[in-house]
Amino acid sequence: MPAKNTIPEIKLSVEQIKKMKYCIGLEKERIKRGKYQCYRNYYNAGLAPDPDLDYLVSVGLADYQKEHRGAGETLTRYWLTPKGIFVLAYLFEIKIEIEERKQ
Repeated sequence: MPAKNTIPEIKLSVEQIKKMKYCIGLEKERIKRGKYQCYRNYYNAGLAPDPDLDYLVSVGLADYQKEHRGAGETLTRYWLTPKGIFVLAYLFEIKIEIEERKQ
């Protein structure tokens, strides 16, 4: 049985990594002392399917929700799973902390 936070071999494109970073607002300037405070975790893909993000869902790095709008429009919102956040933290050798939202 693999360790809890091990990463199986997953092939990611540069574009997929960019979209993962965008989901959580990860920018080099926001990393302080090896830590990044995540202030969001979503990517609104709009009306068209996004093959890059659908691949991330298929390997467990992201999840999604479809939102039905009027006139037959369906928007898709993606977000990173804890595994996706772990992979980004591993790739960039940082600690990613998720900001708790007050409701």
